[in-house]
Amino acid sequence: MNRHLPAADVGVFDSGEVVYVAPLPEGPIVVLSDTAAAAWRTIASDSASSPGDEAELDRYRRAFAEAGLIVEEG
Repeated sequence: MNRHLPAADVGVFDSGEVVYVAPLPEGPIVVLSDTAAAAWRTIASDSASSPGDEAELDRYRRAFAEAGLIVEEG
């Protein structure tokens, strides 16, 4: 699996409970909680341990990429 990072023009703030992600400078702000926040943390950190199955992470990975929030490193 290739590594994914937040896009260059995306700001991220992780409060510990939720993750706020926003294209800069105009947004909108996306608030990720629960499974979505766990998926973001796993995808953005390239963590080997995942909070769910790989199919679910792939679904989130595609959604984040389609929204322009993450890019594939390389």
